[in-house]
Amino acid sequence: MTAPDPRLDAIKDRWAGVTPGDWIYHESLSMVYARPEFDLHRFDQLDTDIFKVKERKEDGIAAAAAKADVAHLLSVVEAQVGQIAKVRELHQAEKRWLPYRDADRSYDTAEEASKDLGHTFTTDPSNMPYFEVCAYCKTVEDGPCDGECTKELGYRESLWPCPTIAALAPEGSEA
Repeated sequence: MTAPDPRLDAIKDRWAGVTPGDWIYHESLSMVYARPEFDLHRFDQLDTDIFKVKERKEDGIAAAAAKADVAHLLSVVEAQVGQIAKVRELHQAEKRWLPYRDADRSYDTAEEASKDLGHTFTTDPSNMPYFEVCAYCKTVEDGPCDGECTKELGYRESLWPCPTIAALAPEGSEA
């Protein structure tokens, strides 16, 4: 497990203290300021109220650190995207073919499943029933047997999407 990044807590704390609401860049004054009460649909308010904005130390500290904060956050995101890509590369969907629906044994190919029925493969593979498992998790479930297990374990723990891929999916979406 990766240790927490203390810089992320510092960034979060720094930005928690700023003035809430939108921040506005005033081009003619070359300044950024926070004004939560600013109504984006009332531009006449900009020129008359701009000098009423109080400067806050917290806003200045956050603005001064913004470049470094964004650079750090981007590096964290890029690293995590790379790590997630490696996990997704390892955990891929793979078909397990059945000779018939509700069969208690599955096969690597549709041809092998067809042979289980006692005849040579003559059916279009797209018509053969199948289910999907995670190729990596399946190898874990198919691991060494102590003599008390059967070859077909049912792949209960590796059905697609496997728990690893499901954990990577955003809330409420399909893996």
